[in-house]
Amino acid sequence: MPGGDRYAEIYGSPAIAYGRIYFTTEEGIYCLGDKSAPFRAEPGPDFSPGGEEPPPAGAAPAALLAIPAEIHVAPGETVRFRVEAFDELGRPLGRRDAVWSLDGLAGTVLPDGRFTPAPDAPYQAGTVAAKVGELIAAARVRVNAPLPLADDLEGWPVEGRPTYLFSYLRPFQIAEVDGGKALSKVPLPQADRHHTLVGPPALSGYTIQADLMATRKGRRFPDLGLINSGYTLDLMGAFQQVQVRSWLAEQRGTQQVPFAWETGVWYTMKLRVDREAGKAIVRGKVWRRGEPEPAAWTITVEDPYPIENGSPGLVGYSPAPIYYDNLAVTANSEGDAK
Repeated sequence: MPGGDRYAEIYGSPAIAYGRIYFTTEEGIYCLGDKSAPFRAEPGPDFSPGGEEPPPAGAAPAALLAIPAEIHVAPGETVRFRVEAFDELGRPLGRRDAVWSLDGLAGTVLPDGRFTPAPDAPYQAGTVAAKVGELIAAARVRVNAPLPLADDLEGWPVEGRPTYLFSYLRPFQIAEVDGGKALSKVPLPQADRHHTLVGPPALSGYTIQADLMATRKGRRFPDLGLINSGYTLDLMGAFQQVQVRSWLAEQRGTQQVPFAWETGVWYTMKLRVDREAGKAIVRGKVWRRGEPEPAAWTITVEDPYPIENGSPGLVGYSPAPIYYDNLAVTANSEGDAK
């Protein structure tokens, strides 16, 4: 037991080899078996590239792979795809010429696999497909415009979703709220806690801001907040507090401060992350929408083991509907965090 107070958690499946059973736990590796029983390790098959028997000459392709298989690009940026073929045993047959097409993407794809998204479509998601004979391979593409992002959400259809959102999309959709439009997160039968991300995971050094409002169901209060570079700023209803955390399961570096707030009232939240002297400085603000922004940050956390980058996002626990509006993501400027 780690620290003597609980059992060690087992990660993964056991491995059986040489008359023994091996377990990998959070504390260490354990082995079940007779310590005195001799064994000799024998070399296994060679699975390195070229180690297997080569495919016969003229082998027919059984599968295709489009490379890169998944990628983020900016509007107007060009990326070149290629296709590799494999036989029925997964052995490589080399590159193949393909017929290219687009699905869900505005832009052009040339016969040599060069894809350029339309410069006037800042946010898209779809696939670039390659066809060789009757075989088809598809690469997933997401187009994200560079920062800043600012959206009052009025331009999206009701029950639709902004195209720049991804991950756990089903609970999130545009709804009519208070005479305008906002992004709603509705309860689901399976679970009420979800998040959706806004941009590519390589982003860093930015601030995300949004207006948020919660409703309640009986005595059940929601949580709702923002994500920045792997850090979450969470407005927690049942605890009437604001929390900053980096990982919900482990609570590493988690801090919170009391903050009384009400359901049915719009609040503005801002979450900024900076890298300073080898640390991450995480700053969060919450105030009533329409009131002047406070000069002081509501909560500030220093993380000596900083997360280097990560997507902006929205997060919420919604036993009753919660809403987000006026989303903005901007690059940080020197001296504007004070």
